[in-house]
Amino acid sequence: MQPAGTPAPTPPSLRRSMRLITAAGSLAMVYYGIVVSPARVAYFRSLGATEFHFGLIGAIPMVMLAMQFVGALAASRVRHRRWLWIAMCGTHRFFYAGMVCLPLLLPATDKRVLLGISIGILVMDAMLAQFCVPIWFSWMGDLLPRKTLNTFWGHRHRWMMLLKTVTCLGVAYVFRSDAVDIQLTFRAVVFFGCLLGVLDIALFIWVDEVPQDPEKNGGVLAGFLAPWRHRAFRSFLLYRCAQAFAIMFSAAFMPLYAMKELGVSVSSATLIWAVLGIAPIFVSKAWGRFADGHGYKPILTVCACWKPIAPMVFFFLTPWGALYLLPVYFLADAVVNTGMQLAANGYMLTESPREHRSMFVASVMAAAGMVGGVAAFAGGWALEALPKSSFTVLGIAMTNYRWVFLGSALMRAAAALLAFRVHELGSERRMNVLYYYRGAWPLRMVLFPVGRYSHYVRDRRRRTAAANGSSGPLL
Repeated sequence: MQPAGTPAPTPPSLRRSMRLITAAGSLAMVYYGIVVSPARVAYFRSLGATEFHFGLIGAIPMVMLAMQFVGALAASRVRHRRWLWIAMCGTHRFFYAGMVCLPLLLPATDKRVLLGISIGILVMDAMLAQFCVPIWFSWMGDLLPRKTLNTFWGHRHRWMMLLKTVTCLGVAYVFRSDAVDIQLTFRAVVFFGCLLGVLDIALFIWVDEVPQDPEKNGGVLAGFLAPWRHRAFRSFLLYRCAQAFAIMFSAAFMPLYAMKELGVSVSSATLIWAVLGIAPIFVSKAWGRFADGHGYKPILTVCACWKPIAPMVFFFLTPWGALYLLPVYFLADAVVNTGMQLAANGYMLTESPREHRSMFVASVMAAAGMVGGVAAFAGGWALEALPKSSFTVLGIAMTNYRWVFLGSALMRAAAALLAFRVHELGSERRMNVLYYYRGAWPLRMVLFPVGRYSHYVRDRRRRTAAANGSSGPLL
């Protein structure tokens, strides 16, 4: 007989499904690591894209998150979600390959026309991609065991970040020379990424599915209003929307700023942003275990208080600092991003009722995404409207980019206040997060000089006491 308190063993079919979900997520990271790498910025610049176009490109996936409401309705109206998701998501993976082939298919077309058509393809790609998100999350929410959900999520996230880091290093190696033909090379790596992206979707053919009863999901209006009528979930929704606006107001332009204003090469920018995938490899499982044992709110609040630092780092950044300081900062920022993402996903899946889970997922990701899309568009408009350089304060030229970074930092600080108002029963004090991670890698590396100095002081006092014949306490 199984002892009381011991978790039930995982069925073999569920273990197989969890392994397939992890493998598929890792392949998906190769695809996304290629199509959203800094090489994409160089590709669109070769087509004549300006800051306005990059703001528009950054806004498209966010605005198209409105399609998640359509996907949520579709998910709530079908008994089996697997083949609907496979068909729609598999189709979307081919759009990017078609976009990079436009210069070959229309060789005599003006670059501005190619850029317009490419943006149109990105719109269709984002529509299908966002349609699939609530379908997948509602499927996973019904399939994965609740008690170990975050631990598994952290394990999966670790492998995903490992593959994403390897992909970024590979892209950096491919674009290591400035003499590389951007369009031809980017086209080749996109084809490779799309191939693995389709394989990712194919693995879900063998993943188990929990059928649902469409009749229990209620009407369309009830589904739309359910997340906003739920008091605890509404507080989480408001926080995520405010945070999305504050982050996307500047985040869409950080790689562009590094390459255009600071002179960072495509290869160097890819390596710098690859650092964001290193820390999650080591801390994802720990974040998941902490969320399973202590709750989501302490993680959300601590991580939200960290986020205003990012735009201020770019505010003070110099060409020298971009190469040496950004990797160090990104290492710590990746720890925070991992915790914030896992806590948000876990809260979204565990606090939503099963009958409306797809709509709860869509409300978080679509509402926050649309707000973030508006913010990216507003950031691009601000970069175009503000003067390139206005005046200098303490040796810092107040350029249009620095005004955007300063505004984003202030908005992130305001959004952090809403994290303290998120309702979650049973969560522990947020200081437990700091105690839990005070000795975790990579923070241990940051504190290493302090620790070595403390050991030096204690050893010196011990030698002095021994020489004086003292046996008193050593402080």
